[in-house]
Amino acid sequence: MFKLDYTLSRAHLASFQKIVPQRMRAANRTLWRGALALWLILILMSALTILAVTQVKGHAPDDISVFPGFIIGMGAMLATWSYRVATMRKYWLRDGGPTLAVHKTTADEAGLHCATPNFDSICRWPAVLEVTEHKDIVVVWIEAFHGFVIPRAAFADDASVRAFLDIARERIGKVG
Repeated sequence: MFKLDYTLSRAHLASFQKIVPQRMRAANRTLWRGALALWLILILMSALTILAVTQVKGHAPDDISVFPGFIIGMGAMLATWSYRVATMRKYWLRDGGPTLAVHKTTADEAGLHCATPNFDSICRWPAVLEVTEHKDIVVVWIEAFHGFVIPRAAFADDASVRAFLDIARERIGKVG
């Protein structure tokens, strides 16, 4: 059983954020292609709707008076999304918040139990996809691009990191 006490830093999260694009490239960018296809479908549907509205109202198809509205609407949507992300980032990464708080993590036979003053989570080993070791962090992947980040400094030494990895990899995917 491992008991780890640590505080994540912005540097740890930056290391994690560098790993995710690498995993996305390894996954053949399927998410990027799906998002691009969705955007193209939405733009095509918007263009067809504009064309249909112009036909119903009796405007000639070459009348482009609706396109500035379309462009302004898309710009407003992107501006609203950008504002929301910028605003929420203040809450996601505040000191003492759920991410940058003091973490108390226990790894035992059942799984990984992570607790902070405002957050408590249990992840059973069968739900873990993979455990990877990196320069500054160890990541317990619970989804393709999401996981628990544990700083290497939380472990006593490299031998305890290897022991944790061996125990975790032995239990991953085993039920019971």
